[in-house]
Amino acid sequence: MRKTLVSALVSALLIASTTVGVMAYDGHAFPGKGSRADWNRAAQFNSAGNRLSDKGKYTEALVSYNKAIAIYPYDASTHYNKGITLFSLSNNQAAIAEYRKSIELAPSWPDPYNNLADGLKALKNFKEAESVCRKGMFLKPSDPAFLITLAEIFMETNRLSEAKKLLTTASKMKPMPGDEEAVADALKCDFNKLSGK
Repeated sequence: MRKTLVSALVSALLIASTTVGVMAYDGHAFPGKGSRADWNRAAQFNSAGNRLSDKGKYTEALVSYNKAIAIYPYDASTHYNKGITLFSLSNNQAAIAEYRKSIELAPSWPDPYNNLADGLKALKNFKEAESVCRKGMFLKPSDPAFLITLAEIFMETNRLSEAKKLLTTASKMKPMPGDEEAVADALKCDFNKLSGK
């Protein structure tokens, strides 16, 4: 009886690990398309691009992301990271295209929605920016970054009382790990804008 139970447990674990995938980087599992070997090779270029981007070497980071995408085009994380880098280079149209591709590949991953909303806001496409931001908020309602982005859209469209309510709510929420400083800075900046400072 015990041997059968252990055997069943091992089988279940093997099936689960095959179905879920092995985590290669950024906590993302194999998307299930294409070759797992290609995905693992591409992950090295994605990680290299992240390190370069963190150092402000955006052009070099783009080269790494492009290599990763050439090897394995189905990874939402690589398109997302490339979008962030393009946005840092003020190439908003190309950044938006990468965020859209990331959402197409992983529609339930909320992070690209906020970045896409920011990109659309930068291009003054406020209606679509608001819609995209609300989709992201639905996926990750505990993230104050979405409320801040939506408040900034409202500020740009002169909906100041709504913006203030969102910022007040966001200031009472706990930021996502690693976002604490950015959220605090954005809140301070946006509250100052609202008060005319």
